[in-house]
Amino acid sequence: MCGIVAYVGEREASPIVLSALRRLEYRGYDSAGIAGLVTQGGLPFEVRRCEGSIDRLEALISRQPILGTAAIGHTRWATHGRPSERNAHPHRYQEVVVVHNGIIENYRKIKESLKGHRFESETDSEVIAHLFQKELDRSGSFEESCFRVVKKLEGAFALAVMWTKAPGKLFVAKNHCPLLLGLGKGESFVASDIPALLEYTRDFVILEDGELAFVEKSGAKVYDFEGKLLTKKTRRIEWSLKAAEKDGYEHFMLKEIHEQPRVFQDSLRSRIAKDLESVVFDELSWKDKDWKSFKRVSLVGCGSAWHAGLVGRYWIEQIAKIPAEVDLGSEFRYRQPVLPEKTLSVAISQSGETADTLAALQEAKRRSASLLAITNTVESSLSRLAKNVLYTYAGPEISVASTKCFTAQLSVLLLVALKLASVHKTRSASWMKKALKAVHAFPRSIEELLKSELEIKAAAEHFKSGSEYFYLGRGLHYPIALEGALKLKEIAYINTQAYPAGEMKHGPIALISSAWPVVCVAPNSEVLPKFISNIEEVRARGGRILCFGTAGNRELESLSEVFIPIPEVREELSPILVNIALQLFAYHMSVLRGCNVDKPRNLAKSVTVE
Repeated sequence: MCGIVAYVGEREASPIVLSALRRLEYRGYDSAGIAGLVTQGGLPFEVRRCEGSIDRLEALISRQPILGTAAIGHTRWATHGRPSERNAHPHRYQEVVVVHNGIIENYRKIKESLKGHRFESETDSEVIAHLFQKELDRSGSFEESCFRVVKKLEGAFALAVMWTKAPGKLFVAKNHCPLLLGLGKGESFVASDIPALLEYTRDFVILEDGELAFVEKSGAKVYDFEGKLLTKKTRRIEWSLKAAEKDGYEHFMLKEIHEQPRVFQDSLRSRIAKDLESVVFDELSWKDKDWKSFKRVSLVGCGSAWHAGLVGRYWIEQIAKIPAEVDLGSEFRYRQPVLPEKTLSVAISQSGETADTLAALQEAKRRSASLLAITNTVESSLSRLAKNVLYTYAGPEISVASTKCFTAQLSVLLLVALKLASVHKTRSASWMKKALKAVHAFPRSIEELLKSELEIKAAAEHFKSGSEYFYLGRGLHYPIALEGALKLKEIAYINTQAYPAGEMKHGPIALISSAWPVVCVAPNSEVLPKFISNIEEVRARGGRILCFGTAGNRELESLSEVFIPIPEVREELSPILVNIALQLFAYHMSVLRGCNVDKPRNLAKSVTVE
């Protein structure tokens, strides 16, 4: 992990690769590097690497320029070996230079087979460069060596490779890590994600698992790992670069929080009939009879996507009256799940490349479940595996902490619950119409909430001295307490624990004191009276209450040290709304503490290893 870029053409390569790497910063990284090769054979590589930011790499290159019209670059998030210059990519060995994303599971075995080779780094990736050189020494053929090497690698990998004796040619390969080609006039590009290259091209070829390509300035030839030449479709992407800029906000996260009225509206995308009486998923192959056949729903996700799944479970069971279960992607396979016939397996992932979620969906496929992906990324590995995909249409999310993509995931899950309720007739037509009317109008409620930002910022200032926090929720709002606590951990580096409020008396209440602020996620709901009793218990023990509750609830306001009013909406929609308030609270806490809001330490946007 975490980002690959490559270029071959007629322009100076290193500025292009450097610029594209900046577009991948949202994926998270701890070191970066670039290698260049001039287009006259036999000349050595120029390699520049550093621990830390791309700014440091750019400064290094300005002092020691990399000349030439072919280059590969990389941003690394450590998986084997600590963050350091010597572990940074590209890795060079004699005539070969390599960048790699993923994990080579058999790297120790390969290392043992490379007798007499001296390794400079602690990484699994370096063995790839040595293995290439060994094959090149044996055959002298770049193409033959490439096919032989990929067959010897086990695990997840995306590769970009250059050889001094094949100037102007790049080799790339993909297996369970994202990689794509960008095509221009007299130049070609490689990247881990589309936004990296939008400044240079709109035409892309998406590589599938088990595919490799030889890339030159005139274009690319794509093969499978067995050597069969493939015909690949070129896809035209119409995203604007403006979508990836801050638009005047101090941070990408704040910009993305404020985009959520539009994001929610976009996620509906013709999915509600014009008469507001039904949910329509024209992008799926399933008809109503197929939806009606589903008797159970299994949801999987990681991090925030898991929290979205927890909310989805409540909706599916409460609205559609269908049994639902939620698993962490990293745990799903290992509990040997029982998926009865007619199970709908729903995988949720912003990037569509989350390795644990992909593995979970593959397990569900092996167990004959019907597959549905919810993702923000077109042509991602998850969408290709599931076939049936509901895109969230949130646009590029640059900040590592998920905000608008989480909201979009919730909106799609709510539509899934409403669709199931409709076909199973668990709700009346009049109930359905009222619900869909509320969903259709909901962006206005988000806009209303965002007007309270100064109030939420003041709450952050009031509680900024807290070194540890409790988050409490009940019922439909417990997953939102989990998500709110995660955001505070991620971007403000505050130790935060989230519990169902009813569980406080079973142990956690022993920690309650004036030193731990308690955030209560308490919009109006059928369990609110019991929640108020839990808040009384906390208050009686000196707990400092920050309450996010429905506007006008005087009882909650009287119990709170600080009360943040949330616009009143249908109970089904309140988790989405109160979560946005918690996002703003976490954001302002992070700013007040001087943290790196958009790129928190040790985190990656796209987690492509297990």
